[in-house]
Amino acid sequence: MARLSRVSPIGVAQHVMQRGNSREICFVNEEDMKAYLNWLKVFSKKYRIDVHAWVLMTNHVHILCTPNEEGAISKMMQSIGRMYVRYFNFTYQRSGTLWEGRYKFYSDPDYINFTLTPIICEINIFNMGYKVFFKTKSVVLQY
Repeated sequence: MARLSRVSPIGVAQHVMQRGNSREICFVNEEDMKAYLNWLKVFSKKYRIDVHAWVLMTNHVHILCTPNEEGAISKMMQSIGRMYVRYFNFTYQRSGTLWEGRYKFYSDPDYINFTLTPIICEINIFNMGYKVFFKTKSVVLQY
């Protein structure tokens, strides 16, 4: 049976999260993070998604973004996943899945707050002691 399509309304901000399988490491070093961010940049442009903030932790990802086309976030995450998993598996001579299922997302307007969500992510990072890349702006990131 086919998976149900994700609802991704145009112009509605979404907090997208994706975890490593069994919460294992997905980013071993800074080069891995740069590779992921490169594909985030490429595919957010390709699928017309405004990225407002992102956090890469060693075992998961947070992205705060707004799609400008129907189904764009699913396409972006699928494209990033295909490229990054291939890169990661080749680099670390492994095979199989890297991510724990499909990405999760929240689009409740009360939950998504462009000033609060990035701050919560930042607090989460420092409390857990992860090495991360963190980026946020009050306006859409210009790549």
